[in-house]
Amino acid sequence: MGVAGQSEKERVAAVNAQAKGDAWRNNGPKTAWGVLAQGDDEPLPWYQKTADKLHAKTMVEAGDVDTISKSGVTNQKTSDVWRGKGPVTDWESSNP
Repeated sequence: MGVAGQSEKERVAAVNAQAKGDAWRNNGPKTAWGVLAQGDDEPLPWYQKTADKLHAKTMVEAGDVDTISKSGVTNQKTSDVWRGKGPVTDWESSNP
């Protein structure tokens, strides 16, 4: 057997070993990363519940931030009403 024959024999052995090693793959329980890696459309029930809980928490936090922001804007508008209506001070009237 020449070099080419030996190389082919080694290649076939490697392919067979890989096929044997692959036999157990994708036969175990599904995991979140396995589902995503395999491209399944249906997420795991616990994964979906976790995602829904995280999303709900995020939306509550976003609502809290929005409420605080609106309150700040309203307070700023109220505070701005008096600006520019008082007596002119020395530093406002001087021209540099």
